[in-house]
Amino acid sequence: MELVEQFELEFNAAVARYVSNRHATINLPTKAAFAFDATFQEWKQIEHAWDRKRCIFTALDEIFGGTLQLWQLAARLIDDRFAEKGLEIAIKNATEDDLFTPEYWATVAKANFILRNYEEAENDAKKCLGLDENNQMGLLLMADILYWKGDTETALQIYHKVLKNNLEEDRKMDIHFSELVGFAGGLVCSPMYAYAWLKEDKNATEDAWAWAENEFYFSPQFRSQHAYWLLNNQKTTEGFKKILYLSQEMPFFREAVVNASSLIAQFQLENQLAEEKTRLDKLIIANNWAF
Repeated sequence: MELVEQFELEFNAAVARYVSNRHATINLPTKAAFAFDATFQEWKQIEHAWDRKRCIFTALDEIFGGTLQLWQLAARLIDDRFAEKGLEIAIKNATEDDLFTPEYWATVAKANFILRNYEEAENDAKKCLGLDENNQMGLLLMADILYWKGDTETALQIYHKVLKNNLEEDRKMDIHFSELVGFAGGLVCSPMYAYAWLKEDKNATEDAWAWAENEFYFSPQFRSQHAYWLLNNQKTTEGFKKILYLSQEMPFFREAVVNASSLIAQFQLENQLAEEKTRLDKLIIANNWAF
């Protein structure tokens, strides 16, 4: 029954993320593993949590895909590492109502941020906040953009504003890291805020970084920083593998592509990874990305 219970937890978590509502649930007459047996059987064979979530998302598509608002559909794709597709669908299918929906612009901002379209992302976040100055998604996206650009002071002010808005007065301040930044906690769910905490915590464990990577696996910005942390902490093989895989899965992310190519040369792996080196260098040349 252990796997049945684990699937129950992951299924419920996936449902909430699928509709971008941490309180969302599905009332089933039985355990999710029995109600979605085919999905459960496939899920059992999958190693990584982010791929198991994709398996559940695919099952949910068949039942609820047609009921999602445009911004929810785009957010579902972004969370599943399809930021380009999510952005394309959001732009092509936007109605006048969508253009006056804060969540729509926050979601478009999120896609553009992931895709390194930083100026567009900032403009989108401003449109979101122009419609609703206290929109949490918009505030967090604006903070993430500013943090990545180097304006950490302003970004941290926004993060703390969001935290203050969400934190009940009688709640203790010694909140666990996963509750503070996780989607389920609903406090400050942000990959850059999570990175800021882990970077400043000299006692941050590998488990904490791994948990956050799972939580923010859609974010190449966070994933790249996790890889660098591993490299800087003598976890050379693990860090290199992560940055190389990121360059494969998200070839638009310049930092991963350039650094993966550089690390192959640094570790003298040109012969063993000749095809990868060629792929990376072609991307660098095609995009005019300097080392």
